Amino acid sequence: MGRSIKHTVEYFSHDANASQGKTLTILENNYGIVGYAAWFKLLEVLATVDNHVFTCRNSEDKEYLAARLKLKVKELDSILDKMAELGAIDKELWEKGFIWSQNFVLRLKAVYDNRRQPLPTRPSFNVSTPNLQSEIPLSGVEKPLLGIEILQSKGSKGSKGNTLPEKATELATLLKELILINNPRALLKDNVLTTWGKTFDLMLSKDNRDPEDIAAVIRWSQADDFEKANVLSAEKVRSRFDALYLKMNSKNNGHSKQQTPVSMYTYVNEEAGDANN
Repeated sequence: MGRSIKHTVEYFSHDANASQGKTLTILENNYGIVGYAAWFKLLEVLATVDNHVFTCRNSEDKEYLAARLKLKVKELDSILDKMAELGAIDKELWEKGFIWSQNFVLRLKAVYDNRRQPLPTRPSFNVSTPNLQSEIPLSGVEKPLLGIEILQSKGSKGSKGNTLPEKATELATLLKELILINNPRALLKDNVLTTWGKTFDLMLSKDNRDPEDIAAVIRWSQADDFEKANVLSAEKVRSRFDALYLKMNSKNNGHSKQQTPVSMYTYVNEEAGDANN
């Protein structure tokens, strides 16, 4: 049975020169490193709520968001007001209690194109309707970090002839989407999710690999300048898993100056409307 597709993501890119953008420069000048951190923590929140719109219309919503951003509520209001003034978040929406960043959503276009889904669009208003909740499919509830949702093929079969486990299909989708983010013109077969899903199923059931370890290796390999050109299939992940895992941990422990993603995601690009702007 197909699973509904949610408008959330678990990964977004983050350029090394992001701090040079207009928004981050001004935020850091006004609020120090707290302003810098608040921006990226806010993007993490927006990535994991439906349609990338956060509802912030009452004291409970603000308390929750302030806790997520490690701020006091007064600091939160001040920083969000500044973000709205700079155009980093939509000023009109913020005045009505909703947080939306058009530039951030535009950075996610490749992901939604790959899913064959329309990109979430800015909420619209009916001035005669004071309650916007009925017009906008919003949610202030955080979604799971495994936020890449897909419609599974009914005929997909795993290593034992059964329908592929959800986790194997999610790993296949994660690899596919990150490859396409790196190279939108990558030539991938139509049945790639099924074939890769079978490989990841073997890694889980036969190799006894931990799914979180597999996901971490996938994310790291697609962020590493060298490995992203070599790890282009689930079969490559499986055959080189031990080497990739050791290399990932070696670099994350400070044996390399190369930047690698920390935890589940984190990367935001400055160009294209300056999501970090």
